[in-house]
Amino acid sequence: RGPMNARPAGVVVTGTDTGVGKTVVSAWLLACARRRGARPRYWKPVQTGCPPDDDAAFVRGAAGLASADVVPGAVRLRPPASPFEAARLEGVTLDAPTALPPVAPGEFLVVEGAGGLLVPFDATTTLADLFVAWGLPLVVVSRPTLGTMNHTLLTLEAARRRGLEVAGVVIAGPPTPAVVDAFRLHGGVETVVTLPTLADPARDVAALAAASDGDPAVEVLLTRLLAPHGTGAPAAGGLLARDAAVTWHPYTQHGLGRSPLPVASADGATLVLDDGRRVLDGLSSWWTSLWGHGHPAIAAAIARQARTLDHVQFGGATHRPAVDLAERLVALAPPGLARVFYSDDGSTAVEVALKVALAWHARRGAPTRTRFVALEHAYHGDTVGAMSVSADGPFVADFRGLRFDVTRVPPPVRGADVGACVEALRATLAREGDRVAAVIVEPLLLGAAGMLVYDAAYLRAVADLARRHGALLVADEVFTGFGRTGARFACERAGVAPDVLCVSKALTGGALPLAATLVTAEVFDAFRSTRTADAFLHGHSFTANPIACAAALAALDLLDDAALARARAIGDRLGAGLASLAGDRRVRDIRGLGLVRAVEVDAGPGGYLAEAGRRMADAALEAGVFLRPLGDVVYAVPPLCVTDAEVDRIAAAMRAAVAAV
Repeated sequence: RGPMNARPAGVVVTGTDTGVGKTVVSAWLLACARRRGARPRYWKPVQTGCPPDDDAAFVRGAAGLASADVVPGAVRLRPPASPFEAARLEGVTLDAPTALPPVAPGEFLVVEGAGGLLVPFDATTTLADLFVAWGLPLVVVSRPTLGTMNHTLLTLEAARRRGLEVAGVVIAGPPTPAVVDAFRLHGGVETVVTLPTLADPARDVAALAAASDGDPAVEVLLTRLLAPHGTGAPAAGGLLARDAAVTWHPYTQHGLGRSPLPVASADGATLVLDDGRRVLDGLSSWWTSLWGHGHPAIAAAIARQARTLDHVQFGGATHRPAVDLAERLVALAPPGLARVFYSDDGSTAVEVALKVALAWHARRGAPTRTRFVALEHAYHGDTVGAMSVSADGPFVADFRGLRFDVTRVPPPVRGADVGACVEALRATLAREGDRVAAVIVEPLLLGAAGMLVYDAAYLRAVADLARRHGALLVADEVFTGFGRTGARFACERAGVAPDVLCVSKALTGGALPLAATLVTAEVFDAFRSTRTADAFLHGHSFTANPIACAAALAALDLLDDAALARARAIGDRLGAGLASLAGDRRVRDIRGLGLVRAVEVDAGPGGYLAEAGRRMADAALEAGVFLRPLGDVVYAVPPLCVTDAEVDRIAAAMRAAVAAV
């Protein structure tokens, strides 16, 4: 990887107010950087109230800087006011410094703001506008006095809305634990550093920097700020080197020597890498993070629940989050679904559905109904049952001995005739209907097959034929559920209500693993009797984990009509950004549903294993977007929090990916 989105090593120090300790924290950061081998450099583009204050002189002395380490040319204004007001009082015009001073390799630049984040610099520009232009992460300085929570959380919210990365909060003075919790839970900041009040800051900053060595929060902050920028390669002993020594990644050929992305943090649609680069998460992290990373409402719900009840087994016990969530899911789901069985992820939700289908027929006196009908190209997960109803291919090639036999029928994708596909299913059920336990489908969108889309009329025919032949209809909405297709569930787009519904991925907004299998009252009632042996004898240690249920409830609070409309708008905008590829000789197809868009390229044989996928992933990453093509299909599944500008960046990255083929 090249120097995509490279930026110099540095940080902007801002605060909740004036006089909170920004200058002391700036000197401390520079002293810490110097102890770690970086050449410190300090820049305060404009200072007001000077004289008597002289922040550059203080920092130079406290951090032990040479005169050359202070960037020259700072504007010095006498009135102790905002730069805008001070310049007006002195009758001067300020030129907004939208570019950073040059920063050489090995240097670390600390830029100190004036006052707080939204202090006016001139008539049209705030300091926040300059921070956006500079592209450096922020350290927000706060003080543990009355009002600090409100002032700091407002600053963090303003930074987040502008897309500014907050590397951490530094509290100048001993706070209460509630203050630290508030910044982490409500402000969405992982790293909170507490510094003691210094009796003589000019004398004690260097000693404070030495005493900070080994402090876990300080080390996290400095590692994030001082990591090599724009190199894409790990330092010796860094995260990637350690990862390569001990981890085994899913769907990864380690023999190719390709490093994973070293992700330090995430916020909204953005992943922040260890080296400071920022890339858009164009996949919502395997289709889970529907609302973006670190959503404050979901994070706060997790924290509240963790303090109340972290876990209790769901066999023989219950709790409010699980019951609240089950009620919400039943109310939200297609009509007829009445009971919720919890599990851990999409594969286990499907596994539950398959076992329920087999046992349901057995309870009703039809134990010979053991056959499943599934769609060609399907993917339902990696556990044994889920693999069995998935299509043959590289995902399951090594596990033929574990899989049971399944009847497969063609869906109307890639131009196949809907009527012919319906007739194929009709013939299959006429032949094997009395042996079929269930028909399982991914409604309208076959995700892992390359985002293949099929007609709603086919799904309606599947539902009708399954019921005519006494088979259950299982809808696997692990991927498509909760608004991703522009409806709450893809089944709704076809007017279909399944007998069994599987959900996961976006259920908790991607924050925690949780899955649910919903069934009708008719299905549930077959297992209700006075005999223990008639129960559904299946479960998981973490079934209905209270913290995960709380996260899901917070995520469902966000799912309203406006969110569904936004999903459709994102897809429309992505589609418009890809329209220019329609005549490209390398492009076989452009397709999508809801917010999902995919481009299938003509890359020769190989399918999922096509080398083109790796080339397209590299090209997208160079364009600042994390995409992981399905072989010869490059696709995007962005979170709903993306801005229009970010959607346009994702479309541009997909075009760059196609150009790399």
